[in-house]
Amino acid sequence: MSYFILSQDGRIPDAVEPVGIVKAVSKDMLIETRIEELASMNLQFPIRESKFIEYVDFIERPVPLLSNKLKQLVEKFLPRQQYYPVGLIDLTRMRQDAYWLTLPQRIDCLSDKSEYHLNGTLKRPVLDIGKLVGNCAPLFQVLGVYETILVVNLTLAESIMRRDFYGIKLKKLDEA
Repeated sequence: MSYFILSQDGRIPDAVEPVGIVKAVSKDMLIETRIEELASMNLQFPIRESKFIEYVDFIERPVPLLSNKLKQLVEKFLPRQQYYPVGLIDLTRMRQDAYWLTLPQRIDCLSDKSEYHLNGTLKRPVLDIGKLVGNCAPLFQVLGVYETILVVNLTLAESIMRRDFYGIKLKKLDEA
């Protein structure tokens, strides 16, 4: 089975960008033990003003957000996964769009062959396939790294590519 990193396509300069999420939803809140806290929050955020706004189907930063359309697809693969609504508000255009925050399972799946930058961030991830046997969801997070890395399996990656999603990039992971 092949695996791919799910990321936002950086070639879209005017991609929608929520403002204020980091203050309301800190990185340490995005763990399973604090799900109840996240569920009780009203997650509504303005977007960064720009002349043009491109509404992409996956927002990678500051927290991963799925568009309605992408969430519907992922839900077919992970029907019991929790999804939390996030409203993105464009005050200038009087528009509000729903995105979804989810906390995929975290899996310790990196090989010793993975490479890191001097500051500890991941330079070149290499999956240890042995760690994934019998423990792999179609969408999961890499455990034990500073950044949030979402990984999809080949089946979900093919489903994403067959549809007209916008602003999504899939990069094949090396395997050991």
